[in-house]
Amino acid sequence: MRKYLMTFYFLICCFTIGGALTASFTYWNNDKPCGAVVEHLKERGLDVFQGFFVNYKDKTFEGRYTLEAIREGVSGSSVSHQGGEFKVAGKSRVKLSRTSINIDEKDTYKVVLNIYDNDELLCADSIVVGGMP
Repeated sequence: MRKYLMTFYFLICCFTIGGALTASFTYWNNDKPCGAVVEHLKERGLDVFQGFFVNYKDKTFEGRYTLEAIREGVSGSSVSHQGGEFKVAGKSRVKLSRTSINIDEKDTYKVVLNIYDNDELLCADSIVVGGMP
């Protein structure tokens, strides 16, 4: 329940800071203690999205990730895909992917990070950033 409250708190902060529409959803499989995190920040006028994996277990985890970035706006839409295999030590966090883009105030940009063990979805996170509604 705490993780949902944290996501709710994050949404409230995002709505009040900067005036942009930002939403986040995190899927957690309680049987497999891991976390997928998509972070959004600004650097030199660009919107930067980073995908992280958090391993809460004591042992090393090997898996696969996909990161999909979908941009929709006045000038059309585009989709970019990143992904690959990764290995992370127990009780640690690793950056899997990073993408930077200049988002127009009328664009909507959605980033989805999925973490897999073989073909099983273990955890996921997504964030939507857009112009004023």
